[in-house]
This record gives sequence, C-alpha cells and structure tokens, in this order.
Amino acid sequence: GAFLDRLLRGGGSLADLSADDLKHYLAFANAAGSLATTKTGAIPAMPTRDEIHDCLKDRQTLII
Repeated sequence: GAFLDRLLRGGGSLADLSADDLKHYLAFANAAGSLATTKTGAIPAMPTRDEIHDCLKDRQTLII
C-alpha cells in the first residue's frame, strides 16, 4: 500500500521510474511496513506519512 501511495503521488507509471526512484519508493514502503509491526490492530497500526519520513530520517540505512 505504501509503495502504491508513492507511485500514485509521483504521478508517473511503474515503467517511468528510475532506479533511484524505485529505491526510494521501496525504502518508504519498507519503513511503513516496519512501523506497522510496532502497534496492534489493522487500522491503528498504519503509520502516517510523517512517521514514515521520521523513520527514514532516523535510519538512513533503509535507503541503499
């Protein structure tokens, strides 16, 4: 879901993504997935975009 969010907000298609774009989209999705495991419940566990961006700032190793 987080990957699709980034793809749709980017305004392009999957075929138009550069390798760098793909790397960042996947890091965003990975951060979202990792944050979702820290809470209980389906909807309450979904992180906000701000939480995801904060996670990525704190953990630059998520971006190769």
